Amino acid sequence: TTPAGDWLAVLPGTPAPAPAAGATVTELSGHGLSGPQVLTLIESAALDAVATAAEGTSSPNGLARGVGATGLTGVRVSPAEWAERQPRS
Repeated sequence: TTPAGDWLAVLPGTPAPAPAAGATVTELSGHGLSGPQVLTLIESAALDAVATAAEGTSSPNGLARGVGATGLTGVRVSPAEWAERQPRS
């Protein structure tokens, strides 16, 4: 599949929010050792669209949370670019 944008937020244990303008939301479900697991991916060309979509998510206890609470947010890079950025010994 083609990436939806340059910015990506990964939110574990979060149900997918309502669609936000300019953002693509994907929810992945599976089973881990501790039971059902949910992973939400929010992609967009603009960071503010990712943040707006993430604000619509809620934690399992029903409290609203933003992008930085327990998820990861950053610029999308290729695996080769990621490897080049790693420290060398």
